[in-house]
Amino acid sequence: PFRGELQAVAVDDVIHKTLPLLPPGAGGRTRIVLALQPDLPAVRSDPEQLRQVFLNLALNAIEAMTPPASDPSTPPAPGSSDTRLTISTALRRSRGGGLPVFIEVRFSDTGPGIPPAVQKSLFIPFFTTKERGTGLGLSISQRIVENHGGQIEVRSRPGAGATFTVVLPVFTA
Repeated sequence: PFRGELQAVAVDDVIHKTLPLLPPGAGGRTRIVLALQPDLPAVRSDPEQLRQVFLNLALNAIEAMTPPASDPSTPPAPGSSDTRLTISTALRRSRGGGLPVFIEVRFSDTGPGIPPAVQKSLFIPFFTTKERGTGLGLSISQRIVENHGGQIEVRSRPGAGATFTVVLPVFTA
């Protein structure tokens, strides 16, 4: 059950407080690029829970671009010499083009992508493709975002990376 403390939160602040929690060197070869839109409106959120979601998505992206620890000699996949995680923010307007009613936070990586069959199962509890994963990170993240009135969207093409987009409603007083 949701037990968060909802308050007006600046998404950019949560992102900046999440970055130091990433592993030193962000997984070795991974560059983190921020493309944050200035002066975004606040969202109504529990900042600690939102940080948990952002940390999980960033760590998953970094792991997807890092060769398995069991075989450190594995060369990078073709075209993956630029391992980059881009975290970006933007406003999303309502379908009618009216006022911006949502904020998007995108986590885009240059990893191998996610096969369509795996995409269908990503948010199912205990589903994992990792050797040492519990399969709970994305399902917990999805529940947190849904409890905040939002959703997580996934776009990926095998060989072209993946983008997880957290969509949250703008805070209205």
